[in-house]
Parts: sequence; C-alpha cells; structure tokens
Amino acid sequence: QQQQQLLHHTLYSSGQPTSSKPMHYQIPTAKHTTVTHRVSAIPSYQEIYQEMRQMEQSNSSHPQHSADQRHYTPMEVDNPTPATTSDATQQYYPSQPQHSQYHSLDPTSIREPPITSSCTSYSVEEVPVPTQCVVETVEPPPPTKMTQRPPTTHFGHAEGGEIVEGKELYTRKDLAIAGGHALEHKDVHGNMKEGADSIIVSHLERDLREGDGLCWLLFSCDRTNGGGALCRSYHKKRAIRVFRSSLLGGRFSAPYLDEDEDDEIGYRYDGLYMVKAVWDVNGNETETFPTTGLEGWQTFFFTRLPKKPLDAKDVEPGMQYNQLGLQELWGTIQKMRGVKRPKKFEIPPVPAKLPP
Repeated sequence: QQQQQLLHHTLYSSGQPTSSKPMHYQIPTAKHTTVTHRVSAIPSYQEIYQEMRQMEQSNSSHPQHSADQRHYTPMEVDNPTPATTSDATQQYYPSQPQHSQYHSLDPTSIREPPITSSCTSYSVEEVPVPTQCVVETVEPPPPTKMTQRPPTTHFGHAEGGEIVEGKELYTRKDLAIAGGHALEHKDVHGNMKEGADSIIVSHLERDLREGDGLCWLLFSCDRTNGGGALCRSYHKKRAIRVFRSSLLGGRFSAPYLDEDEDDEIGYRYDGLYMVKAVWDVNGNETETFPTTGLEGWQTFFFTRLPKKPLDAKDVEPGMQYNQLGLQELWGTIQKMRGVKRPKKFEIPPVPAKLPP
C-alpha cells in the first residue's frame, strides 16, 4: 500500500514533469527486484498556453495571406505553379509547436494537411436514388367472343369475319368491339376527310322523307349528325355498312335479343350499301355538302350492293360485293322471325323525286 501511494504521488502530484522526455521510475517488489516501465509525458496546461503565445508571436511576424493562397483544394493543387510541393508547404504552413493546431486562438493559423504530389483530382458523381416501382395490377375485361379493335375508319365488311351478314344479332357494344360500328352513341361513323363507313338505322321519320325498302334506304341528317361524312362517301363512291335496329319497326327491322322482353335491342348487319343520290331540304338533287340547322338537312339515297358473281369474268375490278343476295337476305330475315315458309321478296317502288 505504501508503494502504491508513493507511485501515485510521483505521477499525479501538482508538480508536473518539466521535461518532455520520457521518465523512468522503479517499483520495489517483495523480492527487492527492479522493474522498469515507460510512461509518455503528458503536456500540462501551462505548456499548452506557452505554445499558444509563441505561435501568436510567430504569426505576427509573418504577413497575412489571402484565402485563395492559404487553402488548396484537390482540383487546384495537381500542378502548383508558385513552387514545389515541399516549398509551398513550408511557405504557407510554417513549423509550429505540437498541439498548436488544436488550441490556436487564430482560426487562420489552423494547420491543414500537408499537400503532396500524389494528390489527384476528383469529382462528385450524383447517383440517382432508386425509387420503388409501384406496379398496378389491372384486371382484364371479361372474355368475350370478339376482340377489341381501335375505332378507325375502315371501308367494306368488318375485318376478322366476326360479324356475319344477315344471320346474327349483335349488341351495340359488340359492334364497337368487332369494328362494325365504332360509335356507341351516334348513328353515323366517319369523318369529313375520308367519309362515312357505317350507319345504324334505328328511326325513320316520314316528315324527314325517310323510308326503307331493304334494297334501298332513305336517310336524312345535317352536317353535325354525319351528313358531311355521308356526302364525302357519295363523292368518293365508297361502300357503307348498314345495320338495322330492333327500334326501327316494320318488317325489315331486327328482332329483339330477348323475345319476351323488349329492353335488349338487337342489331343486324344487312351488308354494304352505297349512296347514289343526295337531295337538299327543298327536294332538289344536289352535290353540295350539308350545313347545320334545319335548312342544312339532306336526304341520302342508299342502294344495296349485289352479291359477288359466280363467274370470275363478271367480277368488276375494285368493286365490292355482299355475301348474300337480296332474296337470301330476305329469307334469313323471315327465318329469324319464325316464318317457316319464306316468301319471295318484291322490291318496293323507288321514289323518283322527293317532295320538299
């Protein structure tokens, strides 16, 4: 215990070692042997304060340098021009006592790491932070027997062969999906540039000089309701698909999808027709495009295209034909209505001139 007290008094007494050299002390053991231990000298507060005063005096004897000369970045010191690396280090970083860089009162005198010739330039590259991708699962629509097609203008029979002429009934949605009639809320599909490619006949007004003879059709509308597209098809002599609705009424209308209830409207494809004549609101034949309003209404006269001839010599090049003849179409219409013995079709008289 006396030996430990003596050692404690030697190390931690108020009189700190005045020399910076390592000191040696002896610890007497029970066998009176000498053991030597090495302890590093710890600088006292007085020594640190004295070094700070010396550093301030040394700094006052040197001129102040600008921040650009005092601080170097890795991009600026690849090739120092004023002097070599060792000279620059001695010029801007004079030798200072130990611990001065940590206890200096002047922030400009803080010693920076020495600059060596091995310093290389570098740049910071921004690395994009990966974000979590949120994938939304969209359930496909319920499967149907028809495939979806974009609502584009197509002249002639519907592509894909999913719409059969005269023998099947379809909903309005089926016609839009299969490409028969792309619009679900308008009766004329087309545009002023290319023309109309399909119409749906749901109502016929005698006051508008409309009529239906199966092989011919009178359809009236103005510019905003498809008259401009129909007039363009008339000038370009393009075939138009005609669909008759259950709402049409009469012997040429399509039956309802449900015979017991009249809420499921059916649509029947009756083949390709072509506009052969156009009458204005006064009953005069014209070739001008319709306008809007009551004075701009026009009546378009459609005729059904014939069936393709069996003899290839009779086929006109560039001409489009229907799959069923007029009598065959009339026969399928009667069978859909439950007629066991279909009668021969008699063509209704065609109006030679329309009244105003």
